[in-house]
Amino acid sequence: MDHISHCHRQVTKALKGLFYLLIVLLVPHQLSAQLSPINNLYWEHWYIQPYNYFDLSWEQPDSTLDTLVGYNVYRETELYRFQTETSLYHTPAASNCGEDFVCYNGGESFWMHVTAVYNSTLQESDYIDSAYCYGYAVGIIENINQEYKAYPNPFTTSTTIEYELTEPSRVQLTIYNAIGGVVYVAQEGIKQQGKHTFTWTPERLPDGMYYGVLRSEEGVAVVKLIKQ
Repeated sequence: MDHISHCHRQVTKALKGLFYLLIVLLVPHQLSAQLSPINNLYWEHWYIQPYNYFDLSWEQPDSTLDTLVGYNVYRETELYRFQTETSLYHTPAASNCGEDFVCYNGGESFWMHVTAVYNSTLQESDYIDSAYCYGYAVGIIENINQEYKAYPNPFTTSTTIEYELTEPSRVQLTIYNAIGGVVYVAQEGIKQQGKHTFTWTPERLPDGMYYGVLRSEEGVAVVKLIKQ
């Protein structure tokens, strides 16, 4: 009888050991699998001489079993920094980082993404969104060549912006007011080589100076617009 009890205790002890081993092996995997990524990554970049301004922002991850401690911001595969805020920005009104963020690899274009960092596993989430920066913009407050212009300018009700591409490219046109606020964004998508036009008809905007910032894979250009 004692022999049977001894065997029973040995089996119970072995089962407990196996149970604890499974916990050690499975719990980190479960935690890692539930490291939720950030949501709704947003990027905006503009230039007002002599500064580059930008706003990289996102929303917190969905709920997770682990404790969120902050975020890693990457340029390509390079870690730029760890932070606890849900935005990285350099604007005329405020800033929490330097203009150097857009000076990647000598001012070249780059992809960026943000991961969520969690406490107990000291691990970071995957990322599901990426944003693209066309690179550091320099000396483009007024582009007076024939490749990028607006007419009529000054204008009263509407103006037509004309630009020319030397090769197919993704194009975005953003219009800012005089203090750097975004008043209009046009996602032009992929445009073919050649000349293109876009008509802007501002409504309920006061008279004054605006900037049309054209971003493409060829670079960034700015035209000054005057509404009167």
